[in-house]
Amino acid sequence: MAPRSKTAASTKSLASSARAKLRELTLELPSPFSADALCAVVSRQRNRPIVILEVDNVDADAPCGLWIETDTADYVMVAEGATKTHRDHIVLHELAHLLYDHQGALGKDYLHLSFPNLSPAVIRRALGRGSYDAHEEREAEVFASVVMELAVREQESRAVGHDREVLATLRDIFE
Repeated sequence: MAPRSKTAASTKSLASSARAKLRELTLELPSPFSADALCAVVSRQRNRPIVILEVDNVDADAPCGLWIETDTADYVMVAEGATKTHRDHIVLHELAHLLYDHQGALGKDYLHLSFPNLSPAVIRRALGRGSYDAHEEREAEVFASVVMELAVREQESRAVGHDREVLATLRDIFE
């Protein structure tokens, strides 16, 4: 058997960490699953609003997702027009930054140019793809993937007959 790469070992470790984070926070995935529904669960647990906003992402260099923390709420920006699956993944990725309390930050200049009506005085922290270290990025990405996988497996466990076979075949194709 060939030795596993450091990346594969790191991904497996991050996946274990993501499952542990879900247990630590006693987060149960909503059914039927959506990233918005999970954000609502987290919002209730934290007693703090999480607002998901779809934004026009015409700049190719702009992140497809963004988390902005203010004194009163957390805002998750997601690219308008993303497919449901991609949108859920983006929202979960940004939610991971919030749950892991990642510290990376986007510059105030970027925020002012991208959101001219948003006062820099209200922003405590803002993260967008490329604004934090590689470990935080991988951690958020793997967390989003683990949550999506768990949601699919939960849906599979509830499926019956032909639906179960179709879901299992699709899972095998994409694994």
